[in-house]
Amino acid sequence: EGKLGLIDGEHAKSETVEGYDIGYLIQRVFTVMQNQDLAERIMDSLTKRGHGLEKIKVILAARAIGGFLDANLDIFSPDFTYPKLFKDWLLKA
Repeated sequence: EGKLGLIDGEHAKSETVEGYDIGYLIQRVFTVMQNQDLAERIMDSLTKRGHGLEKIKVILAARAIGGFLDANLDIFSPDFTYPKLFKDWLLKA
């Protein structure tokens, strides 16, 4: 149906970004789903709701490191294409 739903929501809170690790969601949408547009829409939605961009970027920086580590798990053929794109996108945000 073209909708995105929160599946793992036991820690979800509407008041804060920290309540649910939204950074993980944004990073996975960007790198695993390879959908930069959707990741940007999620981030834009957060900033429009009053969440500070710098605070979000701190969370995403930690997730960017995790993205590189995930890519490195494939010891035979690690692909850092999307982790690098995510890092570059984050630095420009």
